[in-house]
Amino acid sequence: MSAGVVLRRRGTWGWVMLVCFVLLAGRARGGLLPGDQRTAALLYSLPAPLLRACAIVASTAGIAALGLVAAWRYRQDLRLLPLAATMGLLLPIDAVTKFLVHRLRPQGAGFGFPSGHAMVSMTAALLVGGAVWPALDGRRKAWATVLVAAFVSAVAVGLVGRGWHWPSDILGGWLLAAAYSGWTLPLIQTGGPGRAAASLLRASCE
Repeated sequence: MSAGVVLRRRGTWGWVMLVCFVLLAGRARGGLLPGDQRTAALLYSLPAPLLRACAIVASTAGIAALGLVAAWRYRQDLRLLPLAATMGLLLPIDAVTKFLVHRLRPQGAGFGFPSGHAMVSMTAALLVGGAVWPALDGRRKAWATVLVAAFVSAVAVGLVGRGWHWPSDILGGWLLAAAYSGWTLPLIQTGGPGRAAASLLRASCE
């Protein structure tokens, strides 16, 4: 499969995720989703040390530390300046969507949909993981999948279990992250947007 075809499919996937996010946001604007309260109550009952550990991972410092470690480890496969710029754009996106949806957090202090921490952590995982994926062998890909799943799951448990977000806030953050990553991944891969555009052009002529 050519790189251009992969890029086109990634772009299509981004639009699909955006449509899913818009539908979820419309539902969230009207109130909680079915299962939000039940799932949150289940996570509240988890052991306090586990929730504290997950909250540390979910904190801004925790996400930043893990992101820096990953970026340093795989810096040869990443364009770090575009990665930093891409991650920085998430802040206004998060603020605007929270204002538009206007749904309060479980504790009532500010708006919570979508979860900015869930969006940032998932975007970081998808961008860094997607950029280095071609360089990994089968065993490392399996480990990378497990680590990414554990990371984003810990963030979700910490955010919901500590009462900072509803589960659908997390889902909204993940969907928006998936859409955003689908469009921006070519910008941070080694070779950058020029190679991505050339691959799309070649694919369109095949």
